[in-house]
Amino acid sequence: MRNKFIISQIFLILCATLLFGKDTQRVWIYFIDKGNYKYKDIARISKQHLSERSITRRAIKSTPIEYDYTDLPVYQVYVNELKNSGISIIHKSKWFNAVSANINDSQYKDLIQANYVKNIEPVKSFKFKSKDDYEELRSYKQTNLDYGPSFNQNDMLGIPAFHSRGYNGSGVLIALFDTGFRLTHEAFDSVNVLDSWDFVENDSDVSGTYGFSHGTQVLGVIGGYSPGNLIGPAYGADYLLAKTENVLGETHLEEDNWVAAAEWADSLGADIISSSLGYNIFETGEGDYTYEDMDGNTTIVTIGADLAVKKGIVVFTAAGNEGNNSWHHIIAPADGDSVIAIGNVTSIGAISSSSSRGPTFDGRIKPDLVAQGTGVYTVATYDDISFSSPSGTSFSTPLAAGAGALVLSFDNSLSPMQLYNTLITYASNSNNPNNDIGYGIMNIAPIIGGADPDKDS
Repeated sequence: MRNKFIISQIFLILCATLLFGKDTQRVWIYFIDKGNYKYKDIARISKQHLSERSITRRAIKSTPIEYDYTDLPVYQVYVNELKNSGISIIHKSKWFNAVSANINDSQYKDLIQANYVKNIEPVKSFKFKSKDDYEELRSYKQTNLDYGPSFNQNDMLGIPAFHSRGYNGSGVLIALFDTGFRLTHEAFDSVNVLDSWDFVENDSDVSGTYGFSHGTQVLGVIGGYSPGNLIGPAYGADYLLAKTENVLGETHLEEDNWVAAAEWADSLGADIISSSLGYNIFETGEGDYTYEDMDGNTTIVTIGADLAVKKGIVVFTAAGNEGNNSWHHIIAPADGDSVIAIGNVTSIGAISSSSSRGPTFDGRIKPDLVAQGTGVYTVATYDDISFSSPSGTSFSTPLAAGAGALVLSFDNSLSPMQLYNTLITYASNSNNPNNDIGYGIMNIAPIIGGADPDKDS
């Protein structure tokens, strides 16, 4: 609550800067971050900017952490941006991650739109503008992306709070396992695919002549970018595309493809696997699974998914769409004890009747989390300019994975289980998890200070 109060006060101060009756105003310009650093490098980087005496003092007196975020220098790229815009820097403060400068009304209007500026605070006394002006400015700052019909599916998870501060998945490598991917839609013009492989046909062409619709729509949900139509949560991430599913049949070979793709993704350094696939019933003669097999330790795809997590990859997987049929429960690999199984809620946050339910056979709560999976806005696959709204846990999963990618973009030092614990902490049902929605609807906004973590959902 205290952070929310401080942020509110800063926004009020922001508004006082404009039209104060002076040509320029002395302000502190606060930055959103300190660039792309790794937490493990804080001590090394900090020491480069400290005297030996300071280092010695910290070794003796600083507890429990000798070096932290405040010891890192302000990010020179942001400083250069200010200088290039004609702003003269007066002081730099690494403790507050800010610089002081004299700016005029026009510069203020430009800076408040800059994606690297967190807020601006006058150095001297001020007068408040009206509440209406304050609300207008706050709205203007936080709605710099035009989500179009995809707004609700993003907003439900707190994604705009990250986007408004410049986090879009940049620096995170996401592997998608699916039926195939066709990248000709205009929403994919800026998607960065580092590598791809068809584990069905054993070649590098994942577009295919059939069966590409599902994977294409999944990619649109997580990484599509078409302002006014579709904004995927992780539109700035890098992608690995793996075709593991053969739409002509359902066989156990697809599980082998999944595991092979996981090893491939691991070798290429993937941070996240997002898989909108699941296995329980197969073709005649293949041998079906039973609910008893959903114990986290039986199916090869579940064992492979858990092993991927052990190797440091976050695995998001669809809980399944079995809620309305006799199976009812989650399907493999959603039963894994280390994977993040995602269920489906409607646009108003109500559980979808088709979303697979828990528990696992051995009694663990599943799904882990939920996101909008009903009427999710994404690309259409019959042409390169249209959009569609499919439903299922196949589409709640990439939304959740994209939200997870934003958190890793903010702090890529988090292990898979640290990320999992962070996500469930701020979810809507964190205090009373159940086998319909698990820990509830994801809400990543409090992680970056975009919402009050004490607020009831």
